[in-house]
Amino acid sequence: MRIAVTGSTGTLGSQVVGLLATAGHSTHDGLHGPENAPHEVLALARRPDAVPAVLSPAAHASGVVVPVHADYDDAGSLRAALRGVDVLVFVSGDGEAARMLVQHENVVRAASACGVGHVVYLSGVDADVASPFCYAFTNGRTEQLLVESGCGVTFARASLFTQFFAGFLRPALLSGELRVPAGAGGSRWCRGPTSGGAWRRSRCCRRAGGTMI
Repeated sequence: MRIAVTGSTGTLGSQVVGLLATAGHSTHDGLHGPENAPHEVLALARRPDAVPAVLSPAAHASGVVVPVHADYDDAGSLRAALRGVDVLVFVSGDGEAARMLVQHENVVRAASACGVGHVVYLSGVDADVASPFCYAFTNGRTEQLLVESGCGVTFARASLFTQFFAGFLRPALLSGELRVPAGAGGSRWCRGPTSGGAWRRSRCCRRAGGTMI
C-alpha cells in the first residue's frame, strides 16, 4: 500500500510518518496481519530535503520512507505527488485561515483527480461552516469538500493541542484575558503524540460513507 502524509516535517506529520514506517516491524501496538506489512510511505513536504532530519532512527532504518516535493500552494506539485497513492493522511495547514482554505481546496482537488482511495483528515472538534471561529469554518468547509470529492474519508477531529497552549497563555498573562474557542467554557486538550497514534490506527479505513475519530 502507498500512503502519503502531508506536513511530514511538522510535529504531528513527522510522528505519523514514523509510526507508519515502522508499522510492519513492531507488534507492540497490537496491530497484526497482512494489512500491517510495511507500506511505502511518501513524506510530502515543501522541502523534501528536510524530511530525513525529523525522522526517528527506526523510521530511517525501515527503508520505506520516500521524501516527495508537494506544496500546498502548488496544485501541480500536489497532483504529481498523489499519483498512485492509496491513502492520504492530510495534516491540515496552519497560518491565516483564508489562505489555509485555498490550500486545502488544492489538496482535495488533487486527491480527487488522482483517484486517492481514502483520505484521513486532521480536522477539529468544532468543525462547522456556521461557526464564527475562522478555523472551525475552514475545517468544516474542508470536510464538505472531502465528502464531495468521491474519496473515502475519515475525519480525525482533534481538540486543541497542549503544545500550543503556551502561545495562548503568554498574551493572556499580559492582558488578563484567555481567549480560546471553548464553547460555553469547557475545554479539553490533547497531546500530539496521542493524536499520531490514533491516526496510525485509522490509516486503512475503507468505509465509503466515511468515519470520524
